[in-house]
Amino acid sequence: MRGHYFAVTAAAWDHVEIVDTTNLSWFQSSDTSRRGFCRSCGSRLFFDHGKQVPLGVSAGSLDDGSNLAIAVHIYADERGAYYEISDDEKQLSKIEWRNEGWGSIPWHG
Repeated sequence: MRGHYFAVTAAAWDHVEIVDTTNLSWFQSSDTSRRGFCRSCGSRLFFDHGKQVPLGVSAGSLDDGSNLAIAVHIYADERGAYYEISDDEKQLSKIEWRNEGWGSIPWHG
């Protein structure tokens, strides 16, 4: 399986306020995860893996992402052959991410 990059940032649940849920829908994608998306246009907005880990937030959904920086590329071993990741950017394979998860990167929740 090959994937395409998707920019996601994260926030501790107690730092998140969703002010309008009119078009927000949730899909239970596994026993432990659900995905939030826009009911109107289908855009991916959130990745919820439970309150004990940060809420994944689609970086493209933010009004101003100018203060975001790349912390890690996950599933790097499954990236498409048509793009490169700089050697100075942290990369984790699918297995490494599953084993190390959030503990593998600096997290300030």
